[in-house]
Amino acid sequence: MINLIISLSLNFAPAQTVMSSEPLSSGSPLKAYGLARETKWPEARNEAEGATKSNPNDAKAWFILGVAEERLENLSAAVIAFDKYLTLTAATPAAKAVRDELPAIKNRSKLKDEDTYGITSNGFFIEKSLGYAPAYVAEFHGKFSTPIGFGFNFGKVYLGYRQLSGTFTEDLKLPDASSPPVYSAVSGGGNFMSRQGFANINVSLVDPYTSWGDMQLAMPIYLGFGTNTLKMNSTGRFYGNWTYDMGLGLVLRGYTRSMITWYVQGIYHLGIPFWGFKEWGTDDVIRNAADESIKGSTSGFDTTVGISFLFGAETKKHY
Repeated sequence: MINLIISLSLNFAPAQTVMSSEPLSSGSPLKAYGLARETKWPEARNEAEGATKSNPNDAKAWFILGVAEERLENLSAAVIAFDKYLTLTAATPAAKAVRDELPAIKNRSKLKDEDTYGITSNGFFIEKSLGYAPAYVAEFHGKFSTPIGFGFNFGKVYLGYRQLSGTFTEDLKLPDASSPPVYSAVSGGGNFMSRQGFANINVSLVDPYTSWGDMQLAMPIYLGFGTNTLKMNSTGRFYGNWTYDMGLGLVLRGYTRSMITWYVQGIYHLGIPFWGFKEWGTDDVIRNAADESIKGSTSGFDTTVGISFLFGAETKKHY
């Protein structure tokens, strides 16, 4: 950590001789300096911030602002202030001290941001698919609504529930109780629904608060388990199956240094059914109008947008 008091003295030593004669008006860098010497960091920060607004090219005001922000653990703000200071000042001992220690401050800022508003934080999320057509929907030419999902994330692991529903009008062929079964076409269409619990594990490829700024690029590993059902309008009977789902993709996640984050992700699902669509308690799967068994796979490409609301802003002290 920078020896801030020494740096402060070096930076303001030439100005101390006029300290008593210059008016200490609001937004005065000299007043901010005096408050900093008394370790009144909130007051020094406010005074220095006012000075930077009234005179954006005052290097000393930016310096004091950086000092105060660092002491108050507002590290992102301190980095901004010190960067601005270095662009405005000549080579001085104080400038060299800041330049030498700024990488360490930036690293501390990154770690703090991650713990508070980043990949190590917890939250609640809600998401909506922009396009997802599980393979089984095409088997009976269904028309589906886009899925919605919600759940909690614990660091890089997202645990949630998602659901999609829709309708179909195609006639289906249903088996009777004989052996071998006789299939009869049943008209009238019906409704379908998929429900799935899932775990989405994000492997970070580019961490936030690094080269991409507040953005993160990650590879989600999707694991899901759920049920799919059809209900015939004419008979009111249900048919369905259980499916294991796994997937892989990419996600772009934006952190706003607040409690809200957003993401856009694309995942290819490989949904493996335990059996085809059949009436519960029977062994024979139903067929579509083309006399093909409805296998019930949930494979397909899924594009999703979502928003997370983070909580638990206690930071882990890496510094």
